[in-house]
Amino acid sequence: MIFELCPTLSRDLIKREFLNTAAAFGVLVLLGFAAGMIFPDMAQQTLQNFAAQIEQLGLTDDVPQSQMMATLFFNNITASLLSMLYGLIPFLPLSALALGTNALMLGAFAAIYQQQGIGLGVYVLGVLPHGIFELSALILSCALGLLLCRTGTERILKKSDTPFFRRVLDCIRVFLTFSVPLLLVAALIETYVPPRDREREVRMAQTVPARQTVQNMTEGSPVSLILRFALPIFISQVFQQLYSTADAFIVGKYLGTNAFAAVSSSGTLIMLLTSLFIGTAMGAGVAISKYFGAGDYENVSRAIHTNLAFGIVSGTLLTLIGVFLTPTFLVWMNTDAQVMPQAVEYFRYYFLGVLATVLYNMCTSILNALGDSRRPLHYLIISSLVNIALDLLFIGAFRWGVWSAAVATVLSQGTSCVLCLIHLLKKGEVYTVTPRNIRFHAGMLGEIIRYGLPSGIQNCVIGLANVIVQSQINSFGMLAMAAYGAHCKIEGFAFLPITSFTMACTTFVGQNLGAKQYDRAKRGARFCIIIAVVMAELIGLCYYIWASQLISLFDSTPGVVALGVQQARTVALFYCLLAFSHSIAAVCRGAGRAVVPMMIMLSVWCVIRIIYIMLVVHFIGEIGYIYWAYPLTWAISSTIYLIYYLRSDWVHGFER
Repeated sequence: MIFELCPTLSRDLIKREFLNTAAAFGVLVLLGFAAGMIFPDMAQQTLQNFAAQIEQLGLTDDVPQSQMMATLFFNNITASLLSMLYGLIPFLPLSALALGTNALMLGAFAAIYQQQGIGLGVYVLGVLPHGIFELSALILSCALGLLLCRTGTERILKKSDTPFFRRVLDCIRVFLTFSVPLLLVAALIETYVPPRDREREVRMAQTVPARQTVQNMTEGSPVSLILRFALPIFISQVFQQLYSTADAFIVGKYLGTNAFAAVSSSGTLIMLLTSLFIGTAMGAGVAISKYFGAGDYENVSRAIHTNLAFGIVSGTLLTLIGVFLTPTFLVWMNTDAQVMPQAVEYFRYYFLGVLATVLYNMCTSILNALGDSRRPLHYLIISSLVNIALDLLFIGAFRWGVWSAAVATVLSQGTSCVLCLIHLLKKGEVYTVTPRNIRFHAGMLGEIIRYGLPSGIQNCVIGLANVIVQSQINSFGMLAMAAYGAHCKIEGFAFLPITSFTMACTTFVGQNLGAKQYDRAKRGARFCIIIAVVMAELIGLCYYIWASQLISLFDSTPGVVALGVQQARTVALFYCLLAFSHSIAAVCRGAGRAVVPMMIMLSVWCVIRIIYIMLVVHFIGEIGYIYWAYPLTWAISSTIYLIYYLRSDWVHGFER
């Protein structure tokens, strides 16, 4: 019955995908068991991680059974849903990562039972009653995720004509029909029919100390710490991009090119208006990293509360500016007259909820500075999914106007903000927020502004330069606007891995310089710079090759695709220079030298870029030469950054 409502799926297809995924799961369980027997320390570490999850979920003996069942059900349904929705990211089969993690963990637990003489039979009997339902749901969810990832990849490569969003909706129907009931039954069995060895498993786990949710980056392997910190940030950034990209994509498909141009051109103006305040929040992140690395938790608390107070004030100010001055800003940007009414609608509704956006970024900077990049990921994934669902409901189903895309974004951003604040209000933690202490603490605001204002000005300068570029491109007409908007959306996704490592670099450098571990800070900085540059060039090469297919995902109008491809193939092979500039800027921010990237960006990415564009438009008047403003200014800034990095004493930035 369910498959009659899912035109892109069939019973045979789901059965084949499920069996293939189950076979892979079984092989990975065996590998986990073998690895646990060969490397018992690794198995014990796996058990320690499991104990931390039990501790964080509150699954203890004194918890009421009804609460335990609800916690188990919610946790498992969240994990399974994310395993499926990871498939929304093409080319990266992240659902396989979720599958492998669970399989290897089960195998490692089996190895511990065997090593302690308990026996595999006891382990299997303990897992089997609820596991047969829970694992079936997980395997089905991962199979759906892998199917979605393959579908999205084939659509981009034009190897399939299966409607991607139609398949997403069909996979959600299958998940709700099969996975949710299976997980409910598993939670009931695990709560009310607990076998004896499950109790032993919990006691074994509870004897292992739980992990802290914050991460001290002054101890352990720099490479491992940076990679573990950067991966959740990367996934977070992917879902962050889904906010604006989902708006643009769904608007373009349902409401036409004019509406798409109105939404896709929003990024530059929104960045300009929000970057000063959000960038200044980076100053709080640097201060928190420094004090956390030095073990000064009192100043950590003062920095957190001051940062939140700054966020409330700046978010309120942004709301007033955005709502009342939007038409003026759009006129300054030479927005096409056909696009203007819808653009005004979108911006005004967006800025009505910009306070939530600012506060979410403040909370994220706090958690990232303490080394916790996982929790913001969970909250952002939830809010991104809310955004997509509301877009499809408001625009796809109700056929409301472009303003409803902004409303969907505001509601989803409010969701992530509320979740972050609830976590920060948790008692007894380094980061605990007390509402009555949210104020501008004497001295701390000045320190945050000293570290953060240059970053805010830098982001604002970049935003201003991009607005000027956007205004010049707008003068070439609606097709040029749509092409530039599509390119910006793709470039936003393409550069996410690099952004993730630069954010990790700032936190790592800040904590280690706060602890006066100078050589360690240098090693981490070198690793971040090298990996960012290499990844950026590989991504740029892929974008250069598949530019046409990627641009046409947003707007298949031939003129839009041609202009988008022209810009992509002008800039993509120079992404290594952009990555290098961002990496050195991240090192400078982490060292408390945020004024250095501010001056470089102001002089090169703003002044030189604007002068170049004005001259090109005046004397040549061809859009292709405008695109060259980016690689030329990237090359100049990279040269200046290289000289500064090699010759300055940046490691002692906090001491001056």
